[in-house]
Amino acid sequence: MKHLLSSIALLCAFSVFAQAPDFRQMNWGMTRDAVIATEAGEPYEHTTEISYLGYMGGLPVRIIYGFNSLDQLSSSHCEFFLTDLEASDLIENHKRLEQQLTRKYGPPIDSKMLWYDELLKDEVELLPYALEKGYVGIHSTWKTATTIIALRLTGSRETGLRLVLLYDPTDLTHIK
Repeated sequence: MKHLLSSIALLCAFSVFAQAPDFRQMNWGMTRDAVIATEAGEPYEHTTEISYLGYMGGLPVRIIYGFNSLDQLSSSHCEFFLTDLEASDLIENHKRLEQQLTRKYGPPIDSKMLWYDELLKDEVELLPYALEKGYVGIHSTWKTATTIIALRLTGSRETGLRLVLLYDPTDLTHIK
């Protein structure tokens, strides 16, 4: 019996340490130092976040880790450097990233175009123009047991078109 209880305790301890990462190789609640030790490259440090330059899905990106007041990882997002691309290329990159995320996380729980001005809603061939004018945003969302993943293509040529990938914990209770 004592051997069985020791085995169960060891198995439980191992399962805590073998937890699948929430984002890249990170888990929610990790300290800033643990994130820096795990992530490759030189961090750019700020008061409540650190960032790295890299690639994701074959695209240049700034990866940003956010920390709460106790210096625990509480959010993360990626800003893709695609400002020089045409709107149609941004839409294609969004589709490609959406496919990659679907292969990893399964079908999105939500995928939609949010029309801020419905003037061009039925003109599919004018989607790039509508995006440049800020009439539409393209949003896709996935959910795992610990993380909500959101891919967003928003903005306008005037304010800047942005392709971002957001990672947030589904439950903040374990992060003090």
